[in-house]
This record gives sequence, C-alpha cells and structure tokens, in this order.
Amino acid sequence: WNAEPDYANIDRNILMYLKEGKNTVKKIGVIGVGSWGRNLLRNFSRLSACELTYACDLLPERIEQVAGNYPQVKFVNDYKLICADPLIDAVAIATTVASHYEIAKVALESGKHVFV
Repeated sequence: WNAEPDYANIDRNILMYLKEGKNTVKKIGVIGVGSWGRNLLRNFSRLSACELTYACDLLPERIEQVAGNYPQVKFVNDYKLICADPLIDAVAIATTVASHYEIAKVALESGKHVFV
C-alpha cells in the first residue's frame, strides 16, 4: 500500500483539480466501492494532495471487503451523508451509470466538486 499512485488510471482533470489548491489538501469521498471504486480508493489514498475521508456503497459485503485496507476512511451506506458533510470538497462517483445523474445532482447542490 505504499507504492506510488497509478497516475495512468487517474483522470487528468482530477490531477489538475488536486493541484490547484495551492498546498491545500482536498477532502474526498468515493461513492461506490465496486471495481472502479476500489481503484479510486487505492489511488486517492496514495495522493498527498487529498485526504480520502469517506467511502460509500449500498452493499455491506463490498464495504467489508475494502474497509480493512483504509482504516482512516469512514464507510457509510448512504451517499447523502457524504454530500451533507461541509468538510468534504469533492466526490468521485463510481456507481452504475443509471445512478450517476441523481448522485451528481445531490452532490453539486451540496456544493461539492464531482468526478464521474
């Protein structure tokens, strides 16, 4: 878990967003911890420009599979809890395509930066 982030799997826009904070650590929440979500968890946890703060999934078994690797992360089963936290700067959505709009809408209305 101490290896360098896999920058090839991190969107260029995400890297630009993280760098624009002028040494400000961005607090990130990942919504969905299936296959893409696990990649996001791994990469965000390795970036010094962000603090992986929350992760969310509807399926408890998915949370159980990854939670042990990220003891600093608060795992929840409702993405609205992440969006309601005023300390969270951005969310990364890694859920099924059909749910992207509703989740992104709630996050944007809550003042979060959103990566889909």
